[in-house]
Amino acid sequence: MSNNFLISVMLCCYNSEKYISETIDSIINQTYDNWEIVAI
Repeated sequence: MSNNFLISVMLCCYNSEKYISETIDSIINQTYDNWEIVAI
């Protein structure tokens, strides 16, 4: 069994447009590579 779990990051975007870019950059710069962003 693999320990390379998929991490789902739930990103709520309502009235937060000034923080979205910084938030996505922070997620992209993490050391763990197996993730997805679900933007709502």
